[in-house]
Formats: sequence, C-alpha cells, structure tokens
Amino acid sequence: MKAIILALTIFFSSTISSAQVLVRAKPVSPRIKVIKIKKPSTRHIWIDGHWKWNKKIQKYKWVASKWVKPKKFYVK
Repeated sequence: MKAIILALTIFFSSTISSAQVLVRAKPVSPRIKVIKIKKPSTRHIWIDGHWKWNKKIQKYKWVASKWVKPKKFYVK
C-alpha cells in the first residue's frame, strides 16, 4: 500500500511541477535623441516612441516617434 501511495505521489508531483512561467516585460526605451521636426499642420499630434508587441516574431519592437493626423470619429 505504501508503495502505491509513493508511486502516485511521484507521478502527480512530476506532472504538476513541469509548469512554466513566462514573463514578458517591456525592454527599456533606447537612448535615442529625437529631434521634432516642424508640425506638418495644426491638426497633427505628436506620438512618442514606444514598444509594441509583435506576434509574428514574439518580441517587442520599437516604434519611432512621429507626427500623425488623428482618425476621425463621430459621436451620435
């Protein structure tokens, strides 16, 4: 009886302990000096550089700062 309990304990402990923990932390921002060019129009807004998760390569990828025109949205 003790042998069966020992065998079951070893079996279940080996299957449970095989779990993995994956931590995806954003990397530190690169030390890049960004020079803002003149605003293209009064409607443009500045978007700072940021890290974005890329599912295809399974890594964070740096997105550079830029001026963008906001998308239109309508409120009813």
